[in-house]
Order: sequence, then C-alpha cells, then structure tokens
Amino acid sequence: MLSVEKVKTEGRQTRERRAFTIDEIKRLLAVAGKNKAAYLMAPHTGLRRGELSQLKWADLHLDEARPFAIVRSSTTKNSKVAPMTLHPELVAILREIKGESQPEALVFERFPRIERFKLDLKKAGIPYQDTLGRYADFHALRNTLCTNLAKAGVPRRTAMAIMRHSDGKLTDKTYTDENLLGTETAIDVLPSFIESSSQGASQGFGATGQNVSLPVTTSVGPEVAQTLVTKGVCHGLALPVTTGQNAGDGGSGGARTRNLCRDRAAL
Repeated sequence: MLSVEKVKTEGRQTRERRAFTIDEIKRLLAVAGKNKAAYLMAPHTGLRRGELSQLKWADLHLDEARPFAIVRSSTTKNSKVAPMTLHPELVAILREIKGESQPEALVFERFPRIERFKLDLKKAGIPYQDTLGRYADFHALRNTLCTNLAKAGVPRRTAMAIMRHSDGKLTDKTYTDENLLGTETAIDVLPSFIESSSQGASQGFGATGQNVSLPVTTSVGPEVAQTLVTKGVCHGLALPVTTGQNAGDGGSGGARTRNLCRDRAAL
C-alpha cells in the first residue's frame, strides 16, 4: 500500500477567517464560564488550540516580575520552543484558576471543544460565519492578536516574532484583518491640495480692497479676547485698541475702536 505524504500548509489558512472585534471578545468572555481563561489566552498569546490544550502549569512563570510562558517544542506547530510575555489581565485570571495545581498538571483540564465554542458564540450573539463568508472560529482568535498588533502600530518584525511567523506575508495578509485597521478614518489625515473658498477669501484682501474680519486676541487680562470688527466706511479696517488697564485696576477694562481710514485722513 502506497504511503501518502502529509501536505504542509506552512501557515496558509484552509478557510478565510476574520478577527474578532474588542466588543465581541468582551461578549464572548461574558458567557464563557469556566472557559474564560482559555478564550482570553488565545487572543493574548496567539497560541493554537493544540498548543493551549497541552499547556502545563510548569510552562507558566506567573510569579516573575514580568510573567511569561515557555511553550514546549513538543507542543508547538513548528516544533520550536516558544517564549512569550503574558498580558497582565491574563496573568490575573490564570492565578485565579491555578489554586493548588501541580506543575505537571494541564492548565486547561477540559479544553473546550469546537461545538462548545460555537455554542458560546451563539450565546454571545457572534455569527460563526459573516456575510462575506469569513469564519469566526477558534483559530480566528489568533487572527485577532495579529490584527490588534497592527492596529497598535507594532513593527512588522516584532509582530512576526510574536506570531511566530517566518514569512511576513502571513503576518500582513493572512492573519491581519484589514477591515479592522481603520482605513476609512486614515483618509482624514491626508493633506488637502485645493484651497477652499474660505481660504481664498481670507487671502484676497489686498487685491479686492474689501473689508475682512480677522480674529485677534488681545493680551489685556487672562480672559479678555477682542475680535476685529469691520466698518462700512472707506472700505477700511477697524481695529480694537485696548487701554492699558484692567477693570480691577480702576480702568475701563474694555476697548475702543480705531478707524484706520479716519486716522489716515487726519494726517
């Protein structure tokens, strides 16, 4: 009988997945019950189902100044040791469930099966498959980590290391959900190339000789702000001229208007 060689997918997804939103993760955790720690650890570490299900307490170092995990090479997909820093909220919940567990005991004695995960998704009001045909299965929690790293501006090479990817294309294209990157708001920060009508009007005084009101803030008192007003005489500018005193010092505390056209005529 001929042997069949196992096909290596090398990180390629066999189905299209999407990342969970922050709100969806919160809703999922709210209905997770005993599975809360497992559902939280997946999007914070990117560990796969098989890796999480074989995790032992000896792999976790929760009492260090900066808690971390050392995932054994015998359990990882690429057969390499995977050291990773643990998020503070994940450390807190792991400490809660640890109790008197022995080092060689599994962290998740009864890891949730796919059916259980689907049921929890339904309870949380999260569709297992969206209108675009993308899946929100357990492995999509790994996509969630990668997407959150991209949204946070984490450098690509750093994200690759956290995701344990040898090819940046996996990080950028396969595991990052571009629909959650805020591409629509990114347009708002682009520069404008055409002057608006309001900009043109503010710059046209010298050519047209028309009145223009320009906002000017005086320095008399911390709360005093004066605005230039226009006069319809001589097409000139009327400037506010403050006295040198505040009302509290016995002065008027106000401003008198100076007509530049009238002053010029008097010269």
